[in-house]
Amino acid sequence: MELKEAIFKRRCIRFFEKAPIDIEKLSEILNAGIYAPSAGNVQPWEFYCYYTKESLEKIRSTAPGIVGNPAAIIVGCINQERVKRYKAENWYH
Repeated sequence: MELKEAIFKRRCIRFFEKAPIDIEKLSEILNAGIYAPSAGNVQPWEFYCYYTKESLEKIRSTAPGIVGNPAAIIVGCINQERVKRYKAENWYH
């Protein structure tokens, strides 16, 4: 699949299969995010992956916007300290 095709044919999933997620596929998804390019190769992201029944129930209890019953939830966060460090080390006067 070409990048343009992936972007324009993306879709939102609101209804999920009841089957457990394949850990190998989940690992591929996480690796794609981890190795994605970033400005200055800072890679300021951190990913947290939840797929156990207990962790998914805890997240759903505090995040009412989650629709359906996903087999896994990946949370992407920015490490602000890493961004600040990069800016401080690469600041040109």
